[in-house]
Amino acid sequence: MRVTTRRAVIGGAAALALTIASSAFVSAFAGGSSGHSDTGTRYITKSGWGGYVTMGKTNAFNQTSAEWQVPAVTCHSTKDLFAPWVGIDGYTSATPHTVEQAGVETSCKTGSPVYRAWYEMAPLPPVYFKGTVKPGDDIKASVVRSGSTYTLTIQNRTRNWIQSTKQTCPKGSTCPNNSAEAVLESPTRSYPDFGSVDFRHVTVNNKPLAVYKAYSINSVNSQTQAETQNTPLRFDRFSVDYALE
Repeated sequence: MRVTTRRAVIGGAAALALTIASSAFVSAFAGGSSGHSDTGTRYITKSGWGGYVTMGKTNAFNQTSAEWQVPAVTCHSTKDLFAPWVGIDGYTSATPHTVEQAGVETSCKTGSPVYRAWYEMAPLPPVYFKGTVKPGDDIKASVVRSGSTYTLTIQNRTRNWIQSTKQTCPKGSTCPNNSAEAVLESPTRSYPDFGSVDFRHVTVNNKPLAVYKAYSINSVNSQTQAETQNTPLRFDRFSVDYALE
């Protein structure tokens, strides 16, 4: 497994050197932030993620969930890889970088898109669920915390299956529970053309995401060209559009 080191700058704070596995769906930020405030939403440009996050104090968050339809993708290369997911931590947690997350991966490694549901307790590697996932399937993903235990669940409403697992914070790590996300990510920094992903019924602590101060993140490449583009957050719904591979 190839390991890369990437650098994060959050809200003008000092950069954090993050050593992460390229196969894992963890934060892949690079460069600084830019944007403006608008009705409580700050717009940030980062590499790696597209979607919305909210941040708070330690143990501020105990639940996040969202629904979306799995998009049919067009592969440009065997490097293309992306996944919509929901999670706790990931945006503000310290090294070793923790994220408690669940989503659906689309990989073009074989030359054609392969869809798999998964969960991850980073810095541990992702674990794949066995349920079949195809384009057009209606997915609900959730992460629920009770004390130090996390329940990570994927439900495929189209194919009538649900899979869930209970996990604890990885040994040697601290899970601060101080951010919550509904995002999509390309760990390889190579997006297939996914068209658009419409996140619906996005909740944090069982409330609509818009109740919290949300931060809109668009992924950019090394030339600062937008790879993803978010629509405005409307109560508990937003879309992330494909912009560039």
